[in-house]
Amino acid sequence: MMVYSKLNIESLSKFKSTFWNKEIPCLHRVHLSEPGHGAHKIQNIIGMSISLERMENKLRILSKTIEETNKTSHLKLKALLTFDDGHKDVLLAVKVLEKFPLIQPVLFLTGKQLHNDTTPLPLTALYSWCDSKKLDLNNLLSTYGFSRESLKKLPELEQQNILKSRGIDINPLGEKMLNLKEVNSLVSKGWFVGYHGSSHCDLRIYSSEELVERFTCDYKRLKELAFKPWIAWPEGRWNDSIAAMAFKIGFKNQFGLEGEQGVGTKTYCINRRIWN
Repeated sequence: MMVYSKLNIESLSKFKSTFWNKEIPCLHRVHLSEPGHGAHKIQNIIGMSISLERMENKLRILSKTIEETNKTSHLKLKALLTFDDGHKDVLLAVKVLEKFPLIQPVLFLTGKQLHNDTTPLPLTALYSWCDSKKLDLNNLLSTYGFSRESLKKLPELEQQNILKSRGIDINPLGEKMLNLKEVNSLVSKGWFVGYHGSSHCDLRIYSSEELVERFTCDYKRLKELAFKPWIAWPEGRWNDSIAAMAFKIGFKNQFGLEGEQGVGTKTYCINRRIWN
């Protein structure tokens, strides 16, 4: 235990000496003046998308803060800008980020995405369907027997099966995810790519023993692709047991979400703040 604690401290210390950690933004999708139709329209309503103009303005402020900190403290820190889920519209952010050399973009992908599966996430399919049917996302349970929150607590395959059983297309046209060729293009531009979990759901439904094989396989895949062994927990939800399992496998830098309830206490899991 003493050695393990020492590893935690060393890992976090190295991170803090390289990256600003007082505010780590988390983004999901980006749009121009207004998002179009489908899932993106719903995701904008629930705070999961940000306009390029607003993102650039916030980055300008963050970059100025880092510049001043580096100057006064004689440091060479960068700030992280993280993107979860791998929606193709994050490509819109590339040109904006070229203006901010002190900002390090990081993309987090699930295990299936690391193997070039570009099927949209089940929740993305749900949002697309809600928009096409003009349904209120918050009023699904009584009529359809499931809700956004109830789906999050199920394995991704079960989420897909529930949607299909209700006649919902799990691969709707217009909902595009990044493929590995596009991901590698981002890497060539200096982006980092990390891990977003074995399944896009609340992974606390599993024990650490149930996750270890999949996490180990995905960790090897990350290394094969020369990506970063960092993890952003899906939905920002984790507990001490699965965090310790992931750390032991090699995911030394772990990220949650600010304000998420019921998560663990590991000090090496760093919270991010959603920008919208």
